[in-house]
Amino acid sequence: MSSLTQVQLDLSSKIDHTLLKPDSTDDQIITLCSQAIQYQFASVCIQPTYVQLAHEHLKQQEQSSKVKVCTVIGFPLGSNTTETKLFECQQAIDQGAEEIDMVINIGKVKSKHWNYLEQEIKQIKDKCKNLVLKVIIETCLLTREEKIQLCQIVTRCHADYIKTSTGFSTGGATLDDIKLMREYCGENVKIKASGGIRDIKFANELIDAGATRLGYSYSDTSYIPSPAMSNQNPSTPTTMQSMGQNSNYSSSGGDSSTSFSPGPVMSTSNMPTQFTSGAASSASNSNTNTGNNNQANNGNIASSKYCCAICGDKASGKHYGVHSCEGCKGFFKRTVRKDLTYTCRDNRECIIDKRQRNRCQYCRYQKCLSVGMKKE
Repeated sequence: MSSLTQVQLDLSSKIDHTLLKPDSTDDQIITLCSQAIQYQFASVCIQPTYVQLAHEHLKQQEQSSKVKVCTVIGFPLGSNTTETKLFECQQAIDQGAEEIDMVINIGKVKSKHWNYLEQEIKQIKDKCKNLVLKVIIETCLLTREEKIQLCQIVTRCHADYIKTSTGFSTGGATLDDIKLMREYCGENVKIKASGGIRDIKFANELIDAGATRLGYSYSDTSYIPSPAMSNQNPSTPTTMQSMGQNSNYSSSGGDSSTSFSPGPVMSTSNMPTQFTSGAASSASNSNTNTGNNNQANNGNIASSKYCCAICGDKASGKHYGVHSCEGCKGFFKRTVRKDLTYTCRDNRECIIDKRQRNRCQYCRYQKCLSVGMKKE
């Protein structure tokens, strides 16, 4: 039985858990699939080369029947020939893909070759048959008129979804684009918002505007629902971490029994490192060390009880308002005192854990802020 609340399930069921980076590995794909099962995401969205691996892994797991394998074709530029896209589509289906996200040919849009675009989408939809087809139009590169024209074409082709972005261009989903799509697409065409979704507030705004599916990055840490703690009081709200860059807020999400907040104390015994992000360790330890009240009042909780909220290593205490290890405490202190600035060379989506915390200082600092570290 799921330990997630209905509000959490409503959000999780709208997420395509996505890993499309060119340097993704077999192990990351398997982790992606395991996370999708645990948090009951709608699908895993992966490169075609990993479709068979994901399909076989999901097939072997219990409770995985609802998690679909989604892949991309013509990705990310869309400039492949129609014949190439058809081949990609068929091969993906043969290997176990259940949802196809295709990229349209943007050059044909700019050249106003509307018939070419319509025929291509129709052919790929025919190849998909009863499987789900999402058409990526890369809204950041289009004019309003081009977006409207494509909404009408996608509707005529009976595609299941129109999708905003690849996440590899100059911009991602916006509320205005979602509203425009909802206005000009037929009722049978659903909308997938993708690119730049960093926190639950924005996710809910996109859903309110008309999106029914969200593309969410494996290497971000937003929207992460925690399993209910085994000894949790029924009156205690179940939490869902919001670790995005703008996550210092609370939202009822339409259900007062569910809260969304950074850095909650939760059970992490079955959670992957980048998802726990240093939340408290197993709830079975939650009542230990009760004699250390003075120490607890000072925020110096025993490190065996807490993990670092930034990298997941053992916390040495509560520093700058958050349980953290000595390394992340020192990093935050140096950054703040010296007013250091950093840049990210990897699209601002680096995984920060105890093995990779020094990989990207920009993403490490952003994670410090997102989990609630405050300058003194």
